[in-house]
Amino acid sequence: LAGTLTNAAQTNITSVGTLTGLTTSGVITQQTPANTDSILTVDSTSTNVSQRLNLSANGTIQTQLYDDASQTKLFAVTNKPLLLGTNNTTAITIDSSQNTQFAGTAWLLDGKNIYLGTDGDMRLRHDNSNGYIDCVTGSLILRTGGGATQRLNLANNGDISFYEDTGSTAKLFWDASDERLT
Repeated sequence: LAGTLTNAAQTNITSVGTLTGLTTSGVITQQTPANTDSILTVDSTSTNVSQRLNLSANGTIQTQLYDDASQTKLFAVTNKPLLLGTNNTTAITIDSSQNTQFAGTAWLLDGKNIYLGTDGDMRLRHDNSNGYIDCVTGSLILRTGGGATQRLNLANNGDISFYEDTGSTAKLFWDASDERLT
């Protein structure tokens, strides 16, 4: 701020340039010289759910952060990855195709699930005693050789097929309807 501030509604500006106790009802814009760090804290008590914190570069919104009263949302608006991290190191990368990469191990607590498929067709979980794979739709097929060779097929009707080498013909088959092994 250069010059003299007169007729201001806010009186809490210190001599070192820190603005405290600011009440706003519009857009806050902070411009900083290139290659400098700045910290901006926005604390709104407004009930206007459309308020967003936009981070822009060259006049184009790059990132948005907002809370719509039911969810907190963080978006990379442009076609670039969203990086989340700790200790100045990227921990999670979400690319523009919504593929997610974890730099470390992903841990789920006991009794929590990983669902696969739009309708949760498959579920992985551990209950502190046992591990479970629940396949609601279709068969559970275990493969080797880069996914090309079927080794075990657990059908949802109870049939079990074991394969070797080519994975095309079952070498051992449990027929659940006849309760027999062939």
